[in-house]
Amino acid sequence: RLKLLRQTDRAILSARSVHEIADAALARFHEIVPCQRTSVSVVEPGGVNARLVGVLTRDGTHLGLGSRIPLGLFGDPDDLRQGRPYVVANLAHVADTPSRAALEADGIRSIVAVPLLANGELIGTLNLGSNEIAAFSAEHVEIAQDVADSLAVAIRHAHLNQQVAHHAADLEARVVARTAELSETNDRLRNSEERVRSLYNSTPIMMHSVGENGCILDVNE
Repeated sequence: RLKLLRQTDRAILSARSVHEIADAALARFHEIVPCQRTSVSVVEPGGVNARLVGVLTRDGTHLGLGSRIPLGLFGDPDDLRQGRPYVVANLAHVADTPSRAALEADGIRSIVAVPLLANGELIGTLNLGSNEIAAFSAEHVEIAQDVADSLAVAIRHAHLNQQVAHHAADLEARVVARTAELSETNDRLRNSEERVRSLYNSTPIMMHSVGENGCILDVNE
């Protein structure tokens, strides 16, 4: 167990994107905790829904990668924010929703959702599903919490790195736009100067410019 947890931690922390992190966390999880389905969700802005960023099942699934799910499927959001895992021994006792129906269609009968907390903020959940009723013990939940801790840290860092990358890209785009704007302004000024110079030189009478000291600075052609 400890060896697998360390290997999972290393895989999680070496991954870069949120999807890679989720895949690393789920890759060998079934070797630690017997289950038919594991997934990682990330809470979307607004805190009402979550999106699945990693899904691993033994068979096909009706609730796959990218699915948007009401956060309530994973338990009371306030309880999750307090770090309390959501354990459902029998999925039939949960409110009938499309998400529950999708899990039942996959043969899932019991679930566990462990909150991912980063700096006190609920950022997602690590979810387990079994085709057996009351499949998960207190030890299984504890193991899931150990993995969830590393998962939350890695996802938080990935989000921060993504924000930095977006900010850098935005700044670069602004610099490019500003440079193009200045170049266009310079071109207009140059064209304007050339037109004035052309008129100045084509005037049929002599024209000249005189400096403050009375010296002639310029004479038309």
